[in-house]
Amino acid sequence: MNLKRLIGLSIILFVPLMIFSSQAHSAETVLLNYKDAELVPIIIDLGKKFHKNFIIDPSVRGKITIQTNVPVSQDEAYEALLIALQINGYTIVPHGSYLKVMQAQNALRNNLPTYFDTLPEDLHESMITVIFHLKHAAAKEVYGSLGPIMSSRLGELRFFEDSNILICTDWVSNIRRLKKIIDEVDTPRSLSQSKGK
Repeated sequence: MNLKRLIGLSIILFVPLMIFSSQAHSAETVLLNYKDAELVPIIIDLGKKFHKNFIIDPSVRGKITIQTNVPVSQDEAYEALLIALQINGYTIVPHGSYLKVMQAQNALRNNLPTYFDTLPEDLHESMITVIFHLKHAAAKEVYGSLGPIMSSRLGELRFFEDSNILICTDWVSNIRRLKKIIDEVDTPRSLSQSKGK
């Protein structure tokens, strides 16, 4: 058997093995049973299960309860952790291959993930920044309407009139709600109404 044929055969055997390994890893399930447990040990324990590297801010403390009646996927378990952190005023901020666990109010000044106009469907609940480029409505007017309904006390909304953009930093769930409103008002009709004033 020549070298080229041997390499080709190795690739054929190796690729299905990689796919099988990836599918097996994503199919792993976790049973969560933390009742009134210390937060930091839970993060460390789940980090081992999720194969994630956490850096935990010294201010992170408290007790939480996360329980599932049946095993859930790693994705669902990770989402449960993020929601529990949010309830307690904490969030996770990606930093290279690490995930920083910190107070949500401090995350506003950190290098939060930033998106432009659209949000990926698979985003977990965490603090993010989204820049909305308005095509029809005036950013200043939309800001005046959206400001009072910002449901998160940690959320920030700013507008830049010259470039007609809105910059929103908040929890993923809140930004999804705001995006629906922005999509409704940023229409050609809003542009004509603005000109008619």
